[in-house]
Amino acid sequence: MRSLWTICIIALIAFAAGCGSKEGNPPSKAADSTATDPSQDSTNAQTRPHGGQILEIGDTREFHAELVFDSTTRNITLYFYGSEIGTPHPASELIFEPEVGGKAVILAADPSPLDGESTETCSCYVVSGKDLPSEITATDHLEGHFHVTLNGTEYEKDFDFRRR
Repeated sequence: MRSLWTICIIALIAFAAGCGSKEGNPPSKAADSTATDPSQDSTNAQTRPHGGQILEIGDTREFHAELVFDSTTRNITLYFYGSEIGTPHPASELIFEPEVGGKAVILAADPSPLDGESTETCSCYVVSGKDLPSEITATDHLEGHFHVTLNGTEYEKDFDFRRR
């Protein structure tokens, strides 16, 4: 009986120590600059409504974006969600800035309202593949950042999907 109590106490201490870990939390600032490494992304494919890369936005992960690259058109579509991936959240003032050769290229992102949305309540934006630099031909060629306004706050989100 004594060894059972010892095991329970050790398990409780180990659990409590793990709960206090802050590893993996993004830095605490509105200009969220954490990059997502797709090889370390724990989001499983079932929670990716459009099969894209999930990006966490905000210091408490209150928003998410899903970046989808269309290999045929080279269009990049960004879907914005609240804390629940898959639940659309209105976004505005999106500026997409991929980097090519170490220099940012500023690209327009056009609203693409989903069913029931207007351009004012839009949660989906598309960057035309015609505007992308020719070097970007797949998701794993993408690095850079974007600016977006969510609930009246501007966020900056870095991304880097390049294979290393």
